[in-house]
Amino acid sequence: MAVIGAMMGLVPELTAQTADRQGFWWGLGVGAGFQLNEPPSGLSSTGAAWYLRAGGTLNEWLRIGGEGLIWFTPTADVFRGNGNAMAFAQVFPVRGAGFFFKGGFGLAGLIVESSSSGGASLTNSGFGTGVGAGYEFRASESLFINVGADLMIQVIDFGVGTNTSSFLLFTVGIGTG
Repeated sequence: MAVIGAMMGLVPELTAQTADRQGFWWGLGVGAGFQLNEPPSGLSSTGAAWYLRAGGTLNEWLRIGGEGLIWFTPTADVFRGNGNAMAFAQVFPVRGAGFFFKGGFGLAGLIVESSSSGGASLTNSGFGTGVGAGYEFRASESLFINVGADLMIQVIDFGVGTNTSSFLLFTVGIGTG
């Protein structure tokens, strides 16, 4: 009970420290995720993820910016990568707390390269969107640690039909702002 009480005493200090968001910010993170719909035949549905975000703080509730969100799965003979480059908004609904929601839209891209089959490759682009939620912990005066979950959605037309893919990504990162 003493440990729980001590931890509860720390929570107000951690959340109170996040109220001074201002100016330019950036974030970089890594993680893992999986494709929610059936991947193409023979390809893995699990993979690694990373993101790069940057933008400006409008007020203590709202940040806007750009985000590159990538999911990839290398195997012995095939590399597959899916990514979105999006404009997005990040909303902090609770004053003084690090909890956030985010959403955005932009471009989606896909690359598949095979070392077998004569080194065949496929690239294509389309529409990308995403939503997410997470928590931002202050590590120092100017550094945050972020944990989050993102749903990345892509709609790509291959000329013979449109393919919609969805990915659930879990990441941990650092950032300023």
